[in-house]
Amino acid sequence: MARRTDASDEASIKVMMPLVDIILLIEDSNSDGFFTDYAKKLAKELIVIKDALTIGAKVAKLQ
Repeated sequence: MARRTDASDEASIKVMMPLVDIILLIEDSNSDGFFTDYAKKLAKELIVIKDALTIGAKVAKLQ
């Protein structure tokens, strides 16, 4: 299930995503492909993880 609840959430995401170096998100948050499409549009690296428990291991690999 995509986790954007309303237009305000999407607007906030669209304001912040151009400012980041890497987009890291939980797989279920991208079920509609929103982040995949927007990351491609912005030429940003997108890292998708299975769940919140795997964030630490993924971030450690980035360093």
